Amino acid sequence: MKESSSKEEFSKQILIFWRIVVFGAPVLFLLLLIIRFILKIPVSNWVFLGSIYFLFSIYLLPRIKSSLILAFVIISGMIVSALLIYFFMPPLINFLGSILLATITVYIFFIGNIFNLSLGRGSIYFFLIISSLLSSLLLLCQYFGWYPRYSGYLVYNHYLKDNPHLFFSLLMVTGGLSFFAFHIDTLLSVLRDKIEELNKTRSELLETNSGLEGKVRERTSELEEAKTVLEVKVQARTRELAGLTEGLEQEVKERTKELQKNVEDLEKFNKLTFGRELKMKELKEHIENLKKTIQSR
Repeated sequence: MKESSSKEEFSKQILIFWRIVVFGAPVLFLLLLIIRFILKIPVSNWVFLGSIYFLFSIYLLPRIKSSLILAFVIISGMIVSALLIYFFMPPLINFLGSILLATITVYIFFIGNIFNLSLGRGSIYFFLIISSLLSSLLLLCQYFGWYPRYSGYLVYNHYLKDNPHLFFSLLMVTGGLSFFAFHIDTLLSVLRDKIEELNKTRSELLETNSGLEGKVRERTSELEEAKTVLEVKVQARTRELAGLTEGLEQEVKERTKELQKNVEDLEKFNKLTFGRELKMKELKEHIENLKKTIQSR
């Protein structure tokens, strides 16, 4: 049981690492290359380092056991994410119109992972405040136009100093993150219960499987023993039949000799009988001749 669970955990870690390395890293760096060399946006080299740290923090989060180190990685990941959004703000504004969607998506990811880690549930308020402050700061940068200016790249910020948009964006960020944070706990608790039920069912199935395997091994051992006993009996019966066959052959040979001797004796008797009959016939003829001789006198 322990060996299978450790193998499953190792396979899960390999799968997560594979997804990040094979899918996450190439997509992120491809996006960076497109922005740098195709869209001709001269983003800072710090963006590449920040992207590497972002991927590293994603891979590292489920594996940290210390609460302090875990909190540091989460907070640093949030700050690095805010810096990445800040450096990518010009293309995000041009393509999405606003950084609202990207901001909410990134920080929902961090808040959602907090429930899967070894932190207390009370820490959600702390990380919710940090996420809301960083998101609000990024939205204020978009509102005031405080974002990087890349030479030759025009930014079409339609919401520059747009008060209604800023108000609704701040409301959606704080409200959306708060709603997600306070409701994801209930959802995850339900999922945990379902997972525990599945694990319990899986354990029962494994125990049943182990019991069946034990019974199969016992039955196989019994069948092997029965097979061995049957083979011994067959060998003994074969030897017995072989002895009977030899005895029958010897008896047949002796009986054949007796029959041959009887046939020879019978042939001799027949010869003697035939010779006796000839003599009797000759004697009878001789007597007849004598009778005729006597009568003629």
